[in-house]
Order: sequence, then C-alpha cells, then structure tokens
Amino acid sequence: MAAICLGMAGMDRQSELDVVGEIMGRIGGGAPIVVVNDALVALVAGVSDEPGVVIISGTGSIAYGRNRKNLAARAGGWGW
Repeated sequence: MAAICLGMAGMDRQSELDVVGEIMGRIGGGAPIVVVNDALVALVAGVSDEPGVVIISGTGSIAYGRNRKNLAARAGGWGW
C-alpha cells in the first residue's frame, strides 16, 4: 500500500495538523497520510528504531528524544 509521510516543522500542534491534513486530503490521491514533526524524521534517520536524541538548531531549535519503551519527549520547537 502506498502512503504519504510528511515531516514538517511545527507539526505537533493540532491546528497545524488540521490545516495540512485538509490540504493533503484534497491532493493526496486517496493515499493514507501521516504528518509528523521534522525532528522525528531526523531522529529516525539517525538511529532507526533505537532510542536516541536529536537536537536541531537554526532559526529555531528543538530537542526530541525517544527511550527504549518508545516514549518520546521534546523541548523547544515552538517557533523562531
């Protein structure tokens, strides 16, 4: 089954998820859509399914981590 996964900054807020979900519902071609914070994409790129922490800093910043029980937490990431 084909699916679309979007990793985007700010996608932990329901208001942003609603907007992106509505747009993708119109243009996604009926594929299942998953929208996640870009920090999760970076974490998985670095550690796959293992526990770890990613820190992104630039105009804004976020620290995002996941433990062995797959529980995640974040700090920052609330805008520039």
